[in-house]
Amino acid sequence: MSRKKSTVKGSYRRSTPVIRLRRNVDKIVRHAALCKDRLDIWKASTNSEVEGAIKSVEAILELVKRLAGHVDRLVSSGFVPPRRIPAWQPAKGDRVRVVDDHRLKYEEAFASVLKSDPEMLDDLVVVETLSSGEVSVQRGRKMPFLVRKSHLSRRAEAA
Repeated sequence: MSRKKSTVKGSYRRSTPVIRLRRNVDKIVRHAALCKDRLDIWKASTNSEVEGAIKSVEAILELVKRLAGHVDRLVSSGFVPPRRIPAWQPAKGDRVRVVDDHRLKYEEAFASVLKSDPEMLDDLVVVETLSSGEVSVQRGRKMPFLVRKSHLSRRAEAA
């Protein structure tokens, strides 16, 4: 005997990002209420941290109530969040530089090269973007090397 697909699977419900956010807020309320209930039972203890925790969870519940109000107003206004800006994808021939946050690692690795070419990490050209997320870069005609995409930024073109 064959069952209809709708009886086998639950109905799939699509919702807007704002409605999904509202569901997340509801979960926070439920979790905070559970914490408060548990802490209320622990009030019988003489530990002063329990009272501090109760005050904290009550503050959380108050903040979440305000958050729920904001989200409800977003829902009722029909708010639609803006589309995400796609992440930068380096393309072959792009001029890039190693970002300051990760520079030390590359300065250590290429110390001898940087002595003769101090601008090496600031003027690189993308040779290829690999499926692993790494980027093969090259300075002039020197040997290409791999850099993580997150370690690179576009180089501002000289005016």
